[in-house]
Amino acid sequence: MIKRWRKLSALEMFVNLGQLGISLWVIAIGCFLIGDKHYFFWPPTFRNIENDTRIDMLIILVGLALFLCTIFLVENKYVIVTLFTLVGAISLALAALSGLHAYFAGHWEMGMDVAHELALLGATLLVGHFK
Repeated sequence: MIKRWRKLSALEMFVNLGQLGISLWVIAIGCFLIGDKHYFFWPPTFRNIENDTRIDMLIILVGLALFLCTIFLVENKYVIVTLFTLVGAISLALAALSGLHAYFAGHWEMGMDVAHELALLGATLLVGHFK
């Protein structure tokens, strides 16, 4: 496996390190969400759905799958495209949900979370373009 990593060109190495960073970022988001069961609170009728442990575990599993595909240099384009699509959908959904919290609930400190999620989406699009 290490021999395959050493044979990568500079661009391939940069793209794979970006993919590794994205996967760790997604795992960290999932771990944070699974640890804080009161993160999403608005609207109160959807609080149980927004803070569901199964959704948090799905986020962690997507990040872990992307991490393993990066480490083992999986070259199947369909697997990578599917994982990048899931990461993009997760980041966009979390950005929209955090933006709604910031605007309607008046918690403007969640605006930084929106910026982080949009940065994750941008990094995913950039790495996915070169992959």
